[in-house]
Amino acid sequence: MSERDLARIRDFIRSELGISLGEEKAALLRARLRDIFAKRGFSSMGEYADWLIDVRERAGLSELADAISTNHTFFYRESEHFEHLENVSLPEWIERQRVKNDFDLRVWCAAASTGEEPYTLGMILEELVGDAVAPWKAGVLGTDVCQDVLERARRGVYAEEAVQKLPQRWVTRFFEKGDPCELVVRPDLRRAMTFRRLNLLRHPFPFRTKFHVVFCRNVMIYFDSDLRHRIADRIYDSMEHGGYLYLGLSETLNRGESRFEFVAPGIFRKPETDSVKGT
Repeated sequence: MSERDLARIRDFIRSELGISLGEEKAALLRARLRDIFAKRGFSSMGEYADWLIDVRERAGLSELADAISTNHTFFYRESEHFEHLENVSLPEWIERQRVKNDFDLRVWCAAASTGEEPYTLGMILEELVGDAVAPWKAGVLGTDVCQDVLERARRGVYAEEAVQKLPQRWVTRFFEKGDPCELVVRPDLRRAMTFRRLNLLRHPFPFRTKFHVVFCRNVMIYFDSDLRHRIADRIYDSMEHGGYLYLGLSETLNRGESRFEFVAPGIFRKPETDSVKGT
């Protein structure tokens, strides 16, 4: 594989998926690309690059995203955020909506991966509003650029050890036994979830209503500073005023450029009015 072909594909990945792959990822990228072009019958990486860039077939882009995505996740990762969601942001929004007699509560997980994070959000939602007398319309939208992981999320099947960090009451309430050493998310929780493929570079986002809470954790690390700012702006425009954004604990937004207010490490909030901050 020539350096020129590799550079073309890396540029394509950045422009179409927003993922920046440095030189340290070259060997990994080569290995994963070989599997693709061998399966598709291309005679060389150059031929594959020509097809990928010129034809821009949607299935080819999805296949590429599946191949290069790491999708490392587990239940209750960075638990501080789930505790803040359960104890602060969702109770606040539940009260605000109740006062308005509006029982719609919208949560978006923008990097759903294999489903551990959105299902955890769904469990918290169910605990807070599931037994309420009011007819709450509360659910979680999980999106990802990788179609393969979304299919696994929809199935909701996990190894028993995957749920060890979850509170035991959640494991008992929201899972049932599957095959040996496996647990399956119960149907009522799966029905409260919506999983869709979405590239965060898509502009504008295809949402008709705004979200009260957005989780977009451990995604921004793949983007350069300019792209992080643009995606944060799009997420901002997709949120209700006063809504909460959760990034990874190691991720942040430039306080001089972002319209979000800093709350705590990895936690940001859209101001009550746009006049509070501008860019």
